[in-house]
Amino acid sequence: MTRSSRPERPAPLPGTANLRLVTGDPQTEEKVLNVLRAYFTITEPTHYSGGRAYLQLDTRTPPPEHPEAH
Repeated sequence: MTRSSRPERPAPLPGTANLRLVTGDPQTEEKVLNVLRAYFTITEPTHYSGGRAYLQLDTRTPPPEHPEAH
């Protein structure tokens, strides 16, 4: 499927971001995800070949383990 024939994805809601993460190894991916989890609520990443992962980040609410969430 070519890029132009892909169905349009809906725009992210205000306060959210759709992220594509490309890393060279699983350890790097996990480190980056841990930093994101420390500051934001994120979805569980969907993994694809080539070290790619897609996830959604929500800036509207603190993550459950964040001290401000208690």
